[in-house]
Amino acid sequence: MSKLTLRLRRRDDEPAWAQIAAQLAQRIEGGELSAGERLPPERALAQAFGVSRMTLRQALDALARRGLVDRGVGRGTFVRAHQMRVEARVVRVDPDGDELRVVLALPAGELEPRAGESLLVERP
Repeated sequence: MSKLTLRLRRRDDEPAWAQIAAQLAQRIEGGELSAGERLPPERALAQAFGVSRMTLRQALDALARRGLVDRGVGRGTFVRAHQMRVEARVVRVDPDGDELRVVLALPAGELEPRAGESLLVERP
């Protein structure tokens, strides 16, 4: 993580933990931090930001709740494989032979199809 520059805006209304979480999330989602990559220990990160370990833990907990990192006592904090979640509604279902085609209405610009990608649909 030495290649990343993270800065806190001390006079901002946004809490320090939220700023840290947002900056780390941006780097994870942007691919600067790879899946499986281990983040530095809490003490080192807290010292680098000039915050308490409790503040840093709040940021890491927020990332864990979003599914961006895995945390474990004695193991450390690791970047999870990125999964994109898109809210959509079913427009039409077409049973066609052995396949079931589901047509979804997506918000504009939310999803760009890529060759070879599949869509996992979960029921709420």
